[in-house]
Amino acid sequence: MLIERLKKKRWLKKYGHSIQLAYPESDYCNKYSYDWFVDNVYLLSQGLESGIDFDDKFYLNNNADIAHAVSTGNLCCGYVHFCTLGKLELRVWSSRKIYEFRLEGPVLATGIAEPKNIFPLPRYRPDLRSLPDAKEKTLLIFIPFLTDDLFFAGYTGFFSDMSLIFPDFAHVKVIVGNPDYNERLLDKYGKGIEVIPFNKIGELTELPTLIYCFDTETFFQAKDVFGNLERVVYYCQDFESGFYPYGSMYVRSQASLYQSKNIVFSTGILASSITRKGLLSDDVNCYVTAPHIEPFDAKKERSKKIFFYYRPEAFNSRNMPELIMRTVIDFCHQHCGYEIYLVGAVGTSFSQKINGTDVIILSKLAKKDYLDLISACDAVVALIYSDHPGVIAYQTAASGIPTITNTFGIRDADYIEAISSNLVPFDPIRESLNDKIEFALTMPKGNRDFNLANYEQKSQFSFSDFNSKIMETNRSNASEASE
Repeated sequence: MLIERLKKKRWLKKYGHSIQLAYPESDYCNKYSYDWFVDNVYLLSQGLESGIDFDDKFYLNNNADIAHAVSTGNLCCGYVHFCTLGKLELRVWSSRKIYEFRLEGPVLATGIAEPKNIFPLPRYRPDLRSLPDAKEKTLLIFIPFLTDDLFFAGYTGFFSDMSLIFPDFAHVKVIVGNPDYNERLLDKYGKGIEVIPFNKIGELTELPTLIYCFDTETFFQAKDVFGNLERVVYYCQDFESGFYPYGSMYVRSQASLYQSKNIVFSTGILASSITRKGLLSDDVNCYVTAPHIEPFDAKKERSKKIFFYYRPEAFNSRNMPELIMRTVIDFCHQHCGYEIYLVGAVGTSFSQKINGTDVIILSKLAKKDYLDLISACDAVVALIYSDHPGVIAYQTAASGIPTITNTFGIRDADYIEAISSNLVPFDPIRESLNDKIEFALTMPKGNRDFNLANYEQKSQFSFSDFNSKIMETNRSNASEASE
């Protein structure tokens, strides 16, 4: 007995601090004393019967990093980790009730049955709704990433629009979901922009005057943390269900649109598509902007080079990379003497020779390198199976390069052809992409043609007026509430 007491005393001396941190985060702090908690954590750590209803073995078996920390003596048990960090990281755990139904206890399936969708939809904290309004006009922007690899296309378009209203605010703060960020990426958009990781958002002391969100998940971050959607704007660049099959996330992307009080749509065709889906509330306040289409000088001479916009990342199946690769392989077996360029991947570059044809897969290129390459190509393929029409296809068509892009919903062949005679509509359900490439290669190069109004369909009032209206409405509502 004495030996056991000494053993427990040494154990508590080593792990006491982590147990003190775990106690207020446990389900037992309001039911039992701290001494009871210490006694039962000790029993759990020794593999003995404990009053804490937590299967420590299951937790360690499914979290190799925590099991290693326990085996090396850096943690006393999995449960303490779960209380302090694991539940925030959505680590899977189990009570002992399962043994009444399965004698072998808890288990997680592997292989094709791996429960990848086991986690709940996130709910964001802290709750900052009670903060006082900012004394000076403050713009708060939620974005998921701020990294070099991802900072192009949608991000640059977003911040180009945001920079138009930066001078209207005394303070501009950017909340980044991923803690690994490069705040220098925003230097060219304005001075004094403060970048804050989302896990530090609780340090804010005032409610921002206006809040902008970059996508579905940042909309829910703003909603959960600040509550008041009247001052929140969802900058919608895509109907994000295009990233997901039917299911919870598909529904969540629709819900973010329906719950929004203020929305900026990146193009008119996207706004029309969302409206026709019936996803907007009756009182929603909308503004339509559009990416800047900047034509370049396309070379008229034939090069036997073909450019494919290629996004093989797991989150980009909407760009149909598998279809593109199948088409490239088939084309190479039917033709010789071409060079095929698949460009746009994030962090992926390699090359192959298929039936004597060089196929080069490249990460996104610097602007000059991109323009030098694409301007020499005989045809461009830029697909996006979502409501967002994309940009590359319209830039290359405007520059005079035969360009294949796909139909989707109300973005039908008539709409596509009305924008440019250099666009070749492709129905990926009913038509062959190889046939469309064969046709595009017979078209002339270098004849610029682009109907900007048909593409943009922009709002007639200014972006600044749109935001001023939101802030003025909020001020009026606040005054009425205080009277």
